[in-house]
Amino acid sequence: MARAKSYRTIAVANGIAADKAFGAVTPPLYLSSNFAFSKFEQSQDYEYTRTSNPTRDVLADTLAKLEGGSGAV
Repeated sequence: MARAKSYRTIAVANGIAADKAFGAVTPPLYLSSNFAFSKFEQSQDYEYTRTSNPTRDVLADTLAKLEGGSGAV
């Protein structure tokens, strides 16, 4: 049986080496950015940082794991 990670491990390591776009080891901070569209009227995960943001997604995922939840907003 696998041992559950401690909250300290989750808080420090969640999101590390998970950047699929560029291979960043530490999650990059997307403070303000627009994102390029691959095609006109095609939905994508990120369009504008005020509506969705990869940095906030890592934070929400970390908080959900720390609280034992299935997701966070």
